[in-house]
Amino acid sequence: VRQHCLQLWTTLVQQKKIPVRQYIRAFELGLDRLRDSACAVRKDAVTLIMHMVLNNPYFVVDSTRTQFEERQKDAEIKLTELREVLDKLNKNIKGQQKTKEEKSESEDDDEDSGAEVDEMNVDDNQKKPTEENNNLNEDESLQETLDRVKLEEQIMRIEEIVTLYKDGLRFMDLIEQANR
Repeated sequence: VRQHCLQLWTTLVQQKKIPVRQYIRAFELGLDRLRDSACAVRKDAVTLIMHMVLNNPYFVVDSTRTQFEERQKDAEIKLTELREVLDKLNKNIKGQQKTKEEKSESEDDDEDSGAEVDEMNVDDNQKKPTEENNNLNEDESLQETLDRVKLEEQIMRIEEIVTLYKDGLRFMDLIEQANR
């Protein structure tokens, strides 16, 4: 059963059907089977490891550990910068919401104080520009929301890249440990 399992994993690796997130776990499975008591299982484990090293998704032949670490650091720096921009954007949005609430409260107070007919006509004239301002504010808030969503998508992509680099470094560590 162990032998057939390793053969199945080898076939999946050759067909490149293993998800990147599961690649390390499958590699560890092959390394664990190197210590198996059955000769056929050890042979299939070596075959699995060989194919995993040849078909790994983490790095090309010319990549070195230092290059991988540099790329990971660059991605982490970019991720930190994007998170700071997102935090600033969120703070700006919260500040604008508070300002809008204060304006709406002050407008409500102004409307309650006016009871004369002349003031009512002035209020009707002021409502039209206010509605236009509200439409502009809605457009601005919609644009800010779109910007925030785009920024969050970039952050998610870079987080995946950082994870890929970490997994690649872990893969290198496992190869080095297997050589000992």
